[in-house]
Amino acid sequence: MDTVLRQIEILKIIPRRPRKIPISEIHRKIADSGYKVTRRTVERDLVALATILPLSSDDQKPQGWSWSGEPVLIPSLDPQTSLTFKLVELFLKPVLPKPTLSSLEPHFKSADGILASH
Repeated sequence: MDTVLRQIEILKIIPRRPRKIPISEIHRKIADSGYKVTRRTVERDLVALATILPLSSDDQKPQGWSWSGEPVLIPSLDPQTSLTFKLVELFLKPVLPKPTLSSLEPHFKSADGILASH
């Protein structure tokens, strides 16, 4: 169970492309969260996660990791939170910076799906 929880924490840390994060920074943040693992364990986790999720690394030094596709939203949104995201999208879109809107876009899509089913 500890491995699964650690891997979920890793997934939360990884930014969406074009941003990236080096393994050393992921390892530091995981350690700060209370997980006592080696850098190599974090590398293994990333490689394993990349086989089933849209994660990718680059060939630069230091190697950087990012979401190459849509990130997984954990946990899923409830109807009340979905409504909040929809209101943010409708009323704050004109005043929010484009990078903020880009980072919220997966939440807006998820909220639309939840609200459509309710």
